[in-house]
Amino acid sequence: MRPIFLVSETFEIFNPDNESDYVLESDSNGFNFQDQSFELRELVDYIKDNGFTQPSRSDIKGLQNGIGSCHVWLSTVDANINYSTGEEEFKYLHFGNMSCHNFYRICVLAGIK
Repeated sequence: MRPIFLVSETFEIFNPDNESDYVLESDSNGFNFQDQSFELRELVDYIKDNGFTQPSRSDIKGLQNGIGSCHVWLSTVDANINYSTGEEEFKYLHFGNMSCHNFYRICVLAGIK
């Protein structure tokens, strides 16, 4: 049986015309999906195809031999820009049942170092 990973994707939208952006407050945020099941290859492809390149922890190599739950996430570095409104959207992937070792393994497979 292939491992199944539960993944949630959240977003934040920033409007460059809104003064609150200068103090890093988003104009809106929420979930694109919650606890969606992914198989390993499917998850790695989703990460690559959607620009998730930034782990919440800078030293992911330290997670290589970790056991137990891992409270880390991946984020996009480049915003998806709505050129009509100027809004910038950033996305975050959260892993519900992820061990530290599996997070490290997925990052390596996705080319994140």
